[in-house]
Amino acid sequence: IATSKGLFIEFGNEPWGGTCEPNCGLSDVNHNANGFNNYINYRQWCRRLARGFKTAPGYDSTKIKLLYSARNPHPGDSYGLTETMLQGSATDIDRVDGISVAGYLGGNLNYSIEIPRGESELDYYKSGFRFMNRNLEGLKLTMDIDYQEQKKQRPFFFYESSMSRADYYGRLGQAIVMTDYFLSSMKLGNMLPAIFVLQGGQWAISSFEGDKFAFYTIAQHINTLTKGNILATTSTSVEKVLDESGNQISGLEPVSINAYHENGNYKLVLLSRDFASDYN
Repeated sequence: IATSKGLFIEFGNEPWGGTCEPNCGLSDVNHNANGFNNYINYRQWCRRLARGFKTAPGYDSTKIKLLYSARNPHPGDSYGLTETMLQGSATDIDRVDGISVAGYLGGNLNYSIEIPRGESELDYYKSGFRFMNRNLEGLKLTMDIDYQEQKKQRPFFFYESSMSRADYYGRLGQAIVMTDYFLSSMKLGNMLPAIFVLQGGQWAISSFEGDKFAFYTIAQHINTLTKGNILATTSTSVEKVLDESGNQISGLEPVSINAYHENGNYKLVLLSRDFASDYN
């Protein structure tokens, strides 16, 4: 630990239980861990573990971060788990350090012979921005809940994330949306957004043969060049971001502006959210 960059310890991965009996699939069984579909039990277990870690010899709070395993970024999509985890007083000795959530984005992609393929894919990206905006708003709501309960705001961790589909993956457009999502979430306390997975299959950012998809290359540049402190940004525009139904996505600016400062130098990452004009 002394020579490492640090260690994230997630208290279980998706241990939130299943309610599928008697017709359980493999995914339901894997999620049905130690009765943690009772979220109070899970909260109490996590706090006991936190106390154990923090009182153990060699524990270093600057290197070891202890994390709840939540569900989705928006509390409304998490079936009460977010609120239950954060309820009740906790002392510093048994307070869990952060909240890990699944950073997945949905996206409607329903090919139809009546609709040109490009139009279907354009709607998919527009719906992806709608999902992204909801998840970002969810992070804000979670911070509000956390502060009301604990008078502190904990950071987030995307333990895995993607917007791939079995029939549509490895695309530049997906890389652009996910990069925007990651950088935007970091401004809301996401300390380490993680992609799922590095190599092979629909979720990957590279193939088993070593071919690097667009997201791999973009992430490589982001990780190398966007060092330093994240700066707050504002913008003014008459342009609007529209979803796949033509409705405005409230609160989402037409350009994602991301600014960084390090050793007297400033860096900007600008990402357009207008797929119809800029990418299609």
